[in-house]
Amino acid sequence: MIKNMHLSVSASIFYMLLSLSPASADFDLGMKAYIAKNYNLALRELTASAKDGHSMAQGIVGLMYSRGHGVERSFDKAVYWLEKAAKQGEVGAQFQLGMKYYLKRPINPEHKVPMLYWLSKAAEKNHTLAQEMLGMALLDNAGVNGTTDEALEWLARAGFGGSARAQEMLGSIYRGGRITKRNYVKAHDWYLMAAQQNLPASQWTLGYMYIAGEGVKKDFLQAKYWINNAAENGHGEAQLTLGTFAFLGTSNTERNLVVAYKWYAIAYAFGVIEAQRMKSVVSGEMTKGDIAEAEGLADEWIKLHELENKETK
Repeated sequence: MIKNMHLSVSASIFYMLLSLSPASADFDLGMKAYIAKNYNLALRELTASAKDGHSMAQGIVGLMYSRGHGVERSFDKAVYWLEKAAKQGEVGAQFQLGMKYYLKRPINPEHKVPMLYWLSKAAEKNHTLAQEMLGMALLDNAGVNGTTDEALEWLARAGFGGSARAQEMLGSIYRGGRITKRNYVKAHDWYLMAAQQNLPASQWTLGYMYIAGEGVKKDFLQAKYWINNAAENGHGEAQLTLGTFAFLGTSNTERNLVVAYKWYAIAYAFGVIEAQRMKSVVSGEMTKGDIAEAEGLADEWIKLHELENKETK
């Protein structure tokens, strides 16, 4: 999760732009410099504007110290400027301030109160990422003083607000039944929402739920549909499963050794060790020509998806 926080920074800048307060010459010049990645000029002009009380400038300066844009990273200076902006109501700054405390390592118990306070402030303004992260933070104390219900409420608000990660987390919580009562129907509904947003782990789990009949009637066609989606999105276990479907054959899938080998080869390329063993098993029933065809199909699939990933970055 932490590795995806750069997305949160971009989102926060967007929220700040939406709540732009009256501009100043320093701020306008600073923002143009910031967008152009002329960070030295941006820091000078935005700091001047921030010192005059410009809330958005304060937030951007805080982010610059947080990200090390044109200046050495500084937790204390980032918090100083973000707090000034947050106290003036900048929702993006409130979220980023909460996240500074959330991500600070080593963990300081004294950071818990301001972390929850500022994440709550942003979450109450329907900042979806803040709602998601607040729910996660509260899960750290699940079962204590009603925090489980509060955590689930914030995650649900984030999920209904479109956060696929919150949807997937809720699916996992209700399916696992560790911190709240197991509910396969709710788990299915949340996983479905995340799967429809192309999260491969949710697509894979949803497929398994249709196989096992967890919260739904058993439906192999639905199971294969979602497992196939997960496999196409790079989920190794789903790729392994498609290989097994093709190798064994099912009531809805004819036995096809070329397709089986192809998916085993792809799964192995995605790090599934068991797929290598299955390649050896299935190849024992194949001709050299069949193996060459399957390897060609696997290589073609991998190259195509590598190209697609490059284009989306």
